Formats: sequence, C-alpha cells, structure tokens
Amino acid sequence: MVLRLVGTPRTFRQRAMAAALDAGAGAAVSHQSAAALWRLPGFPTGAMHLSRHFGRSALATVHRTRLPDTHLRRVEGIPVTGPARTIFDLAGVLHAARTERALDNALARRLTTMADLHKVADVLAAPGPDGSALMRRLLAERDASYVAPESNLERRFESILRAAGVAVPLRQRDVGGAEWIGRADYLDQGCAEVGEAGL
Repeated sequence: MVLRLVGTPRTFRQRAMAAALDAGAGAAVSHQSAAALWRLPGFPTGAMHLSRHFGRSALATVHRTRLPDTHLRRVEGIPVTGPARTIFDLAGVLHAARTERALDNALARRLTTMADLHKVADVLAAPGPDGSALMRRLLAERDASYVAPESNLERRFESILRAAGVAVPLRQRDVGGAEWIGRADYLDQGCAEVGEAGL
C-alpha cells in the first residue's frame, strides 16, 4: 500500500513513484511512461506503465520482462528504464515510424548513444522481445557516426529527398574551414568548393 500526504498536488511524477513503490522492489517505470519521464516529444503523461520480472500493481499496467540493473536509471528518485531500454520497449508497442522518431529524438537530445543501444540489443538478443526485429533494422540503418535529425522539419526534408531519389546531404556539419562560420543543418559536399554552401 502506498500513502499520499493529504493536500499535496497530484503530479505525473508522484503517480510514477507511487506506481513503482506499489509494484515493489525491481519495478521501474517503462514504455510510454518512461518516454514521458525522459521528456521525449509526443509522449503525454497519461496511463502509467511499469516493467518488472513478476508481480502486479493496482496503479499501472505491468509488463513482465527481464530488467537487468544496467537497464535501470532514476529520474528525480523514480526508478525508470534507461533511454536505450525505453526505446526497445517502445518498439514492441508502437508503430514503426513512431518508434523511429522516438529513437532519433533520444539520440538528438543525447539521452542515449548508438553504443548504448547496441549493448541493450546484445542483452535482449535471445530470446528477443516484441519489437526486436524492428530495432535490429533501425540499428542496422545507423552506424556509429550517425547524426539524428533534430526536428520534424528535418525528417520531412529527408523524406522528400528520398522520394525524389536524391541522396541526403551530410547532417549537422560545421562550415567555414579555418574560420568557423556556423553549423549547417545539411551540407551538400558537391557545393563545398563554392564556399562550403549549406542547405
């Protein structure tokens, strides 16, 4: 049983902590709720989700899964799945395009790295949970030097280029040579000889 001090404001973080305490040791906020705690765009503070190897909670939907200690973090004292593990969990419950946006947002905000994602993939490899095939594909499309789009506008721009059969230029590149001018969202190397023009 979890008690709340009368008169305290009801907040998402309060609900998240209460749900984790109600589920017991080893439980962590996960899935869409973890994405909301990590402030990933597009994840409102709605229904509560937890992950735990076993057990249940009257305050949240509990997903029964393995949760190695390396996949856990704390946000303001609340046990939560780390950003990399959260993306893998989302892959099992969301549409592929929404999962990809969450992945790129987590990378763009530097909440996780490609190395972290591959470590989680190695741990979950056998047997892989729902979404493992999708995550393997998304990781295969992104190498260690991958730079994620930082906005929906950038994603839209890239989708237009791909639809037209045009290669996507280099993303987030410093321009100016010896004297730094700025950082371009996209750099067309074909224009580099003419003042390193950026798009």
